[in-house]
Amino acid sequence: MRGAPRYTAGAPVAWTRSLDLDMWTVTPIPAPGDLIEGRYEIVAEVGRGGFGVVFEARDRDKPGQVVALKLLRPDVMVIDSVLERFEREASLIAQLNHPGVVRFLDSGLHVGARAEGQSADPVGLPFAVMELLKGRDLSKILKESGPQGAALTLYVITQALDALAEAHRRGIVHRDLKPSNIFVCDDRRLDDKPTIKVLDFGIAKAFKGDWDSAMFARLTDTGFVAGTPEYMAPEQASDRPDITPALDVYAMGCIAFKMLTGREPIRGNNAMDTVVKQVSAPIPDLPAPYNQTFFGAAIRRALAKKPEDRFRDAAHFAQALRNHRMSIPMSVPLDLKVPLPFFEVRQDSSPHSALTTVVATPRPPKDDPEA
Repeated sequence: MRGAPRYTAGAPVAWTRSLDLDMWTVTPIPAPGDLIEGRYEIVAEVGRGGFGVVFEARDRDKPGQVVALKLLRPDVMVIDSVLERFEREASLIAQLNHPGVVRFLDSGLHVGARAEGQSADPVGLPFAVMELLKGRDLSKILKESGPQGAALTLYVITQALDALAEAHRRGIVHRDLKPSNIFVCDDRRLDDKPTIKVLDFGIAKAFKGDWDSAMFARLTDTGFVAGTPEYMAPEQASDRPDITPALDVYAMGCIAFKMLTGREPIRGNNAMDTVVKQVSAPIPDLPAPYNQTFFGAAIRRALAKKPEDRFRDAAHFAQALRNHRMSIPMSVPLDLKVPLPFFEVRQDSSPHSALTTVVATPRPPKDDPEA
């Protein structure tokens, strides 16, 4: 069939297709028990989005290994940019080696059996295989538990920034950071803290790096989705070409703001109104006592309207938080709110004045009988 998707050698995947697919000849979505590529046995569907379906699957080549298998839905195969986004994400996560980025394992094309009377195989569905994560994304946690305490917020933000720092080091900007793309895993690290993963590099963009020329061309293309309005930096909202890691810093500032307050710093009446306000509306203050803490100062800097006034990248942001945070207990249940000590922030004339000198005056928890 003309224009059918074909799998070609790539790093790691590349598919091409035309816009005139006969939907009746596209491979259907698999069901539990089906075998993909003779290797991955579908166990159960674990999630479905606008463009893809994610399954739990068993890897028959590696007994005991359970993986996540992500397939494009047949009805979106006619959309050019969806295929490009799928390839982009698989290509990026295959290159990023960090415990805070979901591990890429394999990719391919799932081609179903030829139906009776068909003269050719049905159009295949691209798939990517990744490590299977157990836990909840940050969006669900905030929806169920509301605002989080300073301890968990600091921990989640710094861990996500560490993963982003690896992407920034490789010359990649995520461009769509939001609570649903930050995953809090059930499994614990050696220090008994939850593992934090950054998800969905589908609209990431390269700004530099040692990619081969063909890959760099694909990764510098902006794609069809600009991001999520509530977490979109002003330069992203205004479609400026100067995309830098400071764009992700802004989004992480928005996420930190929401974790502490339960709301985004900028939100309009609709998506377009929100985009406009990201460019022009001032960032509201954090509630007391956060405004007088080093964390509040860091968030304000991350949310600066001009990219040059923010932390230059994720590593810079994470370093500032680690250098200035006090000893706040981090091993806490997700639903426990930990009171933040009061801090006096002494400013000077340096460019990092809001974060340079921090003097702590710890406040005992409200349930402390001696408080």
